[in-house]
Amino acid sequence: MLTPEREFWRLMSLDRLWRRASYAQADWDPQISRLVDVIIGACLLLRRTALEQVGLLDENYFMYTEEVDLCYRLAQAGWELWWVPQASVTHHGGASSKQVAEEMYIQLYRSKVRFYRKFGGGFRVTRYKFLLRIAYMARLAIAALGARFSTSLRAQAHLFRRLLAELPEM
Repeated sequence: MLTPEREFWRLMSLDRLWRRASYAQADWDPQISRLVDVIIGACLLLRRTALEQVGLLDENYFMYTEEVDLCYRLAQAGWELWWVPQASVTHHGGASSKQVAEEMYIQLYRSKVRFYRKFGGGFRVTRYKFLLRIAYMARLAIAALGARFSTSLRAQAHLFRRLLAELPEM
């Protein structure tokens, strides 16, 4: 499940060094049905009784993390989440968010902060923001080093600065 520590390890590209830090779905065969912590995506097949018990997607999320929220509530209520490869959907991922990529990147982190606030309280939010600040300061330093030579690194540095500036208000 989503945790501040897993996010930090992933952002620092250290999740490959320590298996427990990575998301469980990162290194398994997607052709085999299996029990999972969370299902990320545009389509979830759920039992009506499960939704009646825990409620629908939380409309307070503008975009991103709403399915993590739902999966977390389902797990808390005792429901199992299964990846089932026989169910297939075509999703043109990112078609909406690519149009305003920078804003959607910031929105991703607003949504994650909302999740931690909802399910972990102030301390968890503070810890997440602290780890996020460390990770993005490191990423900004690397991007800034190459910004003179690369348009994409210049854009990344701008984005990372914006995220760091907006983080306290999230």
